[in-house]
Amino acid sequence: MASTEIRPQQDTHVVAARAPDVVRWTAVIAGVVIGLGVFALLNALWWAIEYSAGDGWVSHNLAWLLGGSAAFSLLLAGLIAGAIAGVRGALAGLINGATAWGLLFLLSLTEIIPGGVNLTSKLRVGVEQGATTVGWYPGAGGRFTVASTLWTTFWSLLVGLVLAVIGGIVGGRLRRR
Repeated sequence: MASTEIRPQQDTHVVAARAPDVVRWTAVIAGVVIGLGVFALLNALWWAIEYSAGDGWVSHNLAWLLGGSAAFSLLLAGLIAGAIAGVRGALAGLINGATAWGLLFLLSLTEIIPGGVNLTSKLRVGVEQGATTVGWYPGAGGRFTVASTLWTTFWSLLVGLVLAVIGGIVGGRLRRR
């Protein structure tokens, strides 16, 4: 005789699993906000020292100090973006760090574009008139040429990207409880 078993009804609802997002915008935004805050704080410090102390070491190296502040802030933004992202690992950190750099770049365009348009028009007029230099800043090594200005922009962006990515990789590899 065949026995009939009474089985409890099983849940037939299946939930499709989804891979977690590698880019965590909350982590990227947190890294960018903290990086910008540190950048503003350090820049305020260097400018305050430069104007208070007068013609001293800080005054002669102000461009390097501001550049170092930007480099440190990008490294910090990438580190934070990689460290607090939900997905762990070097690749996730790299992607979150690069995304933080990209967001910082886009935010900087809001400040740079008005000045950049003015600089571009001055560069064009200067080049048409045969000028070879675009400005003078003793703390950064002297006169800037059109070529050196463009190359400085390129190398600054590339170094910033590399630092943000390194920070992101280190942050992505940090262990959390």
